[in-house]
Amino acid sequence: PVFSLVLALYRDSRESIEICSSVEYKRGPNCLAIKLSALIPAQTLADLTKAIGFSERITEAQVLDLSKAFDTVHPRSITSLELTTEEQARLRKSIPNLLWLGEECTKKRVNVYIDAEFTQFQPGVRLVTLTLVNLFNRNQNTFWNTYQCYLKKTEQQVEEDTKLIDSLGARWGGKIVRGAYIQYERKKAQDLGVQDPVHETFDDTSAAYNRTAAYLLRGVEQGKQWRCILATHNEESVLEACKLYTNLGIQDGVYLGQIAGMGDGISGGLARAGFSVYKLVPTGSVDEVLPWLSRRMEENKGMMERSQKDRIMIFNEIRRRTFPFF
Repeated sequence: PVFSLVLALYRDSRESIEICSSVEYKRGPNCLAIKLSALIPAQTLADLTKAIGFSERITEAQVLDLSKAFDTVHPRSITSLELTTEEQARLRKSIPNLLWLGEECTKKRVNVYIDAEFTQFQPGVRLVTLTLVNLFNRNQNTFWNTYQCYLKKTEQQVEEDTKLIDSLGARWGGKIVRGAYIQYERKKAQDLGVQDPVHETFDDTSAAYNRTAAYLLRGVEQGKQWRCILATHNEESVLEACKLYTNLGIQDGVYLGQIAGMGDGISGGLARAGFSVYKLVPTGSVDEVLPWLSRRMEENKGMMERSQKDRIMIFNEIRRRTFPFF
């Protein structure tokens, strides 16, 4: 199945929801990936990030306060976050678009993967997403957050968020990726004179990714109402996750994904082995999509080593179909 990354505005979101809802796929949900900054001002996300603070710790009180504000369209009811009158007004203007997205996707049974953004926005993105999860993920997993495992805080945040959403009686959903803003985040930390938020080495990131995946797989096996997609082009991480998936006897709730045109050999092998596999297809103008694709290439430098393997497999398959008796 295909899910779209929408890098446009409201009308494009409506069209993408219609397209996603029309896809027939029995082994997993119909999915749409979107940036919140395509629907609400980035400044609103920055306002919330500032209010959350450097620790990036999101509390149950904050999620409940923002949920109440969404219900009443009155952000002044928020007492657990320090927001100015101007910031409250910006937030108030954002709420209708977010509620529309949740109601439309719930009605059409489309799952929404909220994409990760720069760290000056990401805590705000995470808070809004957890609020949407609390509001809409009661009977189905409509909203999923994205977690970037190249960041040192991610493992702890996944554990905190799953427990928080469980305590609220909602269903947690997450897209687990390595991350896309490594060079930017390191330079920003250096410029600000703060600790580098990124794992020191590729192997450290891989270990964090694998631990996070194992935590979620065991939670699903224990009967928790979690859903996750392990989105990676790293062959070792895929094999480790598949081994644990099989050993635990998981039947549903865990999916694997790669970008269309990247890691297609991995995707094909997973599909043939019976796993539920998704391919991400970005949509938008060239100017909108190219920056996103360039970050993916930076994120997946190691995966490029597999491109030679993919070419060999494609060549062998063409030869097999063209000359079946040789």
